[in-house]
Amino acid sequence: LMSDDWAFRRLYGETEDFSDPFQRRTLVSGLENYRSRMRDASFLQLVSLEDELLADTMESEGGGAAPFAFPALLRDAESSEDYTAARFEVQPDGSLALLVAVPLLLPEPSGWIVAGFLADDELAKNFRDMTGVEVSFVVPGAGGARTAAAEGAVV
Repeated sequence: LMSDDWAFRRLYGETEDFSDPFQRRTLVSGLENYRSRMRDASFLQLVSLEDELLADTMESEGGGAAPFAFPALLRDAESSEDYTAARFEVQPDGSLALLVAVPLLLPEPSGWIVAGFLADDELAKNFRDMTGVEVSFVVPGAGGARTAAAEGAVV
């Protein structure tokens, strides 16, 4: 689990200026290194306790910290027994992703690591294989609902 990874915790703890492009690229590199070892994660994000997006594997050249788009996910984690949360969210590009938030512990919670799993046909297939039922991910929109991914019959 990355939130317990000593090397990444040290990297985060030694970062002095999250707006510095070099330090941000170093954090993104650390996140990308870990993401490459995760089987299905589409992206990883590092979020401060103040809900600022500090690093994102999908945007390696981002500027300074930006507001994290899904603060309700973090509130869910803060109020849970194990300090974790997961929920589906529509991403800024319109895709659907399962987001999982875990605390970064130094040893107290110092930030959040958010793993994103795009809701694609492969994720639908994995859910189908686990549950034995056909799975579809449907996203509501202004023009009506659309199917983001499916495994099995779509009605």
